[in-house]
Amino acid sequence: MLNTVQQRRRSSLDLSDERARDELTPEERAVQGVWSGVLVQAIMDMSSKSRKPEMRRVREDARAWLLEGGEDFEEVCLRAGFNPDYVRAKVRAAERREFQWRLPVGSGWRTQRRMLETQQLTA
Repeated sequence: MLNTVQQRRRSSLDLSDERARDELTPEERAVQGVWSGVLVQAIMDMSSKSRKPEMRRVREDARAWLLEGGEDFEEVCLRAGFNPDYVRAKVRAAERREFQWRLPVGSGWRTQRRMLETQQLTA
C-alpha cells in the first residue's frame, strides 16, 4: 500500500503543463508559492559561498536535505507543485555548474544593447 507522499507524488501537478497551472485557485497558487520559497531558500543556502563556519553547516544541511531528503523534502516539492526527482536533478545540475546562474557582469544582452546605444548616441 502506498503511503500518503507516494500517493500525492503519483498525482502531483505537472507545472510544465500550462493548463494544469490554470486550474489552480488563487489560494492554491499562493500556497504553492510559499512552498516554492522553501525550496528556493534551500537552494540559496546550498549555493552560498560564505566562509563563515555557521554558513558551512547551513550549506551542508541544505545539500543533504535537497539531495538526500526523505519524505519531508518530497512533501515540500509536492506542495510546491514539483516532482521531487525533477528538483533533485535540477539541483545536481546546478551544483555541477557551481551554481553559476547568471552571466558575468557586463556580458548580458541588455548590457551589450545599452553599450551599443550609448556608442551610437556619442558618435
